[in-house]
Amino acid sequence: MVRYARSPPGGPAGRRLRIAGLADLQVGEPYMGRSRIRRGVDAANDLRPDLAVVLGDYHASHRFVTREVAPHDAARALARLQAPLGRWSILGNPDYWHGAQHWRVAFDQAGLPLLEN
Repeated sequence: MVRYARSPPGGPAGRRLRIAGLADLQVGEPYMGRSRIRRGVDAANDLRPDLAVVLGDYHASHRFVTREVAPHDAARALARLQAPLGRWSILGNPDYWHGAQHWRVAFDQAGLPLLEN
């Protein structure tokens, strides 16, 4: 986990916006199964973010996957993110190359809005 504290130039003084981001998950056993996704979501929720984002590259394109995790299972685990200003997702390029429609449907069914373009 990496924490950053940044103030945009000209931004309002004293205002805080806490954003939790999970990126480059490469979903698949043995490295990123459902239980590890849940632990990542728990860690993000412990930060009490105002906004939560999941940032693409869900499809494990490396050759070391011993068992796939279905997009709907991963999306349900990610949908446990809690943030009062919302939870958002985007697709990464491997997701477009390997079944973007499966991820679109999974995120939609899990209630995790997908931003595109």
